[in-house]
Parts: sequence; C-alpha cells; structure tokens
Amino acid sequence: MNYTVSFQAAQRGNFNTGGQDFDVYLDSTLLATFRPASTSYALLSTPYFATTAGTHTLKFVGRDSAGGNGNAAFIDAVQVTGSVVIPNSGFETPALGAGNFQYSPTGGSWTFGGGTGISANGSGLTSGNPGAPEGSQVAFIQFGSDDVFSQSLSGFQTGVSYTVSFSAAQRGNSSNGGQDFDVYLDTTLLGTFRPASTSYSTLSTAPFTTTAGTHTLKFVGRDSAGGNNTAFIDAVQITGTVAIADAGTVTVLVNGANYSTSFGAGSSNHRFSPGDNH
Repeated sequence: MNYTVSFQAAQRGNFNTGGQDFDVYLDSTLLATFRPASTSYALLSTPYFATTAGTHTLKFVGRDSAGGNGNAAFIDAVQVTGSVVIPNSGFETPALGAGNFQYSPTGGSWTFGGGTGISANGSGLTSGNPGAPEGSQVAFIQFGSDDVFSQSLSGFQTGVSYTVSFSAAQRGNSSNGGQDFDVYLDTTLLGTFRPASTSYSTLSTAPFTTTAGTHTLKFVGRDSAGGNNTAFIDAVQITGTVAIADAGTVTVLVNGANYSTSFGAGSSNHRFSPGDNH
C-alpha cells in the first residue's frame, strides 16, 4: 500500500521575516520539505511512499531557512491516506478492440464468470453510452447473483479505514428496469448500487476496516428488476485513511532548553515556564 500525508498550511500573517519552511518525516525518513506560499491556507501533500506494517511516527520539523525571529507556519487537518494497488483497474486487459465485447475474458488480473465480462467503446453493449471513463474498455455485469467478477488484492493493513470507489453507468441501448449489484470484500457486503443513468458517475462504499494481508474484491449482480439488465463499471480504486488522534506531545526550544507538554482535544493554551519538564 502506498501512502501520502496531506494537510492545510499557511504562513503567519501578522509577523514575517522571510517565511517559515519545514520538513515532514515518517520516523527518520524525510518525506518532503514545504514552504506555504501565503497567509491563506492551502492543501499540501507529500509524494507517495511505502512503509512497513505497524506503528510509525509522523513528524513536522521546522527549518526556518530564512532566519530571523518570528517566522511561523500554521498546520491543520492532517491526514495520512493511501491506496491499495489494483492491477487492471480500468479493464484494459485483454484489449478487445473498438466495437467488441467478450463474456468471461481471460488474460487479465480479474476473474469473470456468468454474465460478466469486458466491453470496448462502441460495442453492441456500450453503443448507447459515453466512452469509458478510464481508457477505452469497461467491465459489465448482466443478470443476477450468479454473475460475478473478482480479483484478489494484497496490501491491506489493520487500523486503516478503506473505501472502494468506481465509475458506473446503466446500459443505454437496452434496459428492463436497470441493473443493481453488490460489492463485497471476501464475504462482507460493502454496499449495493444501482447507477442512476447511462452517464458514468463515481460511486463509493461506506468506509470499512479489515485484517492485514490479501482479500478478494467482488462485484456481484442482483438484477432486482428482472430481465436483461446490464451495468458498466470502470476505474476501480481502493483508498485508505489512517486515523490521527488529536493528542500528543509538543516540544519547543526556549533559551537553549527543550520544554514539553501534552495536548489533546479541548486543551487550553499552555504557557511554558522554567518549571515545566524538559
């Protein structure tokens, strides 16, 4: 799983002698260096990075490259998010060629069964729909619960809140009430979906947690309306957010000595004095 750290940041507005810059670390690994561009808050993010399973320390470390006294940066709304790698997330393999579709195709990382498969743009299935949101092919689910496509995915971690998202649409050139389908992780139902139109829109499951390791993502037909109904699915993603507690310890340097205090949600202002622990 690959992660990124994002946050809102701004320069201090009422005093500035060149502006503050700072580093973001995970443990002893430098993730990126930042200098907020203005006194208005803006969203900043590190590049994606990988790390080992378990507990790590996220650190924001001042640089003050401009020097002077009083440069300060403000930081808020810190998030650590990541993504589980989904091979062939856009269903571009196997390449079928424009105007073609295939039930139960092989040669890619997804396993298709029953009335599921892949369609290229402009086929007998997709000719009534806009082009694929990602690339030129989409997956389809036709009919009911025997119609499933799935893929085994690695990289899940404990303590991470995940969401599955994807683009989906109803078939435009034939419908008997519209297709609905379920999304599962292994045997756990994550959500039931009925695309609202023949235009693609992004749909997402509710957040969920799971165990570390490998799990199987499945899309399973329902066809609650009965008859010949088909939904198209593309651009599948799994993103995760690591919870960051609004509590911890802050340490500042005052006249050559380190002073520390603990903080948490609802904490009041704290004035450091020589009597504090350091």
